[in-house]
Formats: sequence, C-alpha cells, structure tokens
Amino acid sequence: MKKEGAGQVLILGPSNAGKTSLVNFLCDTDFKVADYPFTTSLPTPGMMRYENLLIQIVDTPPLTQEFKPGWLKNLAKQADLVLVLIDLSQEPKENLKEIMEILKEWRINKEKILILGNKLDLEQGRENFENLKEKFEILGISTKEKINTENLKEKIFKTLKVIRVYTKEPKKGVDFETPFVLKEGTRLIDFVEEIKKEWVEKFKGAKLYDKNLKNFKIVGRDYLLKDGDVVEIKI
Repeated sequence: MKKEGAGQVLILGPSNAGKTSLVNFLCDTDFKVADYPFTTSLPTPGMMRYENLLIQIVDTPPLTQEFKPGWLKNLAKQADLVLVLIDLSQEPKENLKEIMEILKEWRINKEKILILGNKLDLEQGRENFENLKEKFEILGISTKEKINTENLKEKIFKTLKVIRVYTKEPKKGVDFETPFVLKEGTRLIDFVEEIKKEWVEKFKGAKLYDKNLKNFKIVGRDYLLKDGDVVEIKI
C-alpha cells in the first residue's frame, strides 16, 4: 500500500476491538462497523487531519496467531507507526500478549508501537485497564463515549516523530498550510539537500524567524530543525 500524507499509521488488533470505529473517529469516515468478526477483510486507508497535516490511517483485519499473513507483516514493517488496539472488556491481557508476540516475531521496533485499550466506558474495561497499565505503557480510550480521544491525534503526531518546517523568501510571507514534513533530528543542511542538491555547495546559512516573522537569527548547516521552524535559506 502506497504511503500518503505526513506518515502511515497501521491499526492492528484482535476482532471486535473497535479498530474501524477508531478509524471512523480519527478520519471522519463512515466505514462499515459490525459486532461480528472480520468485518474488515482487506486493509482500508483513511486520512486523518491534524492541524495543517494529513496522516494516513490504515484499518486492518483482525490479527491472531492463526491469521498473520505475510502482506500484513510487510505493512507493519512499512508503516511509520503501529497502533495496537485491544478491547479492555474481553481478555485484554491475553489478546495484547498475543499481538505483541506477533510483532516481536516480525521484528517491529517497539519505538514505533503505540498501545490503546478501547471500551474504557465499561466497568470491566476500567478494571482491566488499571491492571494492564502496571505492566504496559497503554492509553485507555472509548471510541463510543469519546473518552480520552480529544488528544489522541496529537499523541499520534508526536509518536510519529516528524516536524513541520516552513520556508520564507526575502520580503515575502510564509505559506503555513503547506509545510515540509521531516523526521526529528534533521539538520538544516539535510533539508537544503532535500530541496535542491545543487544548493549544498553554495549554502551559507539561513535566517531562522520567530513566530511573528519580525525577528530572526542566523543558523548554520548543523542546526537541528524543530517543529514549526521558519527558515530563509541563504545561497
């Protein structure tokens, strides 16, 4: 599946965990939701808007030791973030253990895994969540009652570890609707090379502006770019 937007987020989990409901909430879509397993039989992408970015969210069929096809493994390796979603009210410890074992088999880096426990609105869900969070770094939510969902988009964005950088031309404004999307830790010179390789040898530095675009400071080639930076490149 082709990546689109600022990052690709793959949602994995057992049947009836609420994966499709989560995609519908994040992407403002209306994909089919049912109370029986395998409603989703193929990967289904949607686009989530976060501020001035679009992030690809991919719904998937239930993942189990009996159903872990190679194409799903390839998607998990390709994705920038794997979001593991479990049903807190239905044997969450066993289901989470099974999913995490599969991801370990697939050699998926733990740093790109975000665990969510759905159905926090149910009493059994809340009780199981309290037990789980002692052993796992997990965020409890309810897609039905919108519990802890208000900051979920920001959590996804930050876990992707990407930044938005804007360029400015002399005596002109800045288009804040179309940022360059880069990985955290990108140096200024790497950004210059991405824009145009021919500029690297001539590169002298850049003006780094504040949010009001009134003041600036000069930064060099090894400056580590940050989310929201506005730079005017000097050639």
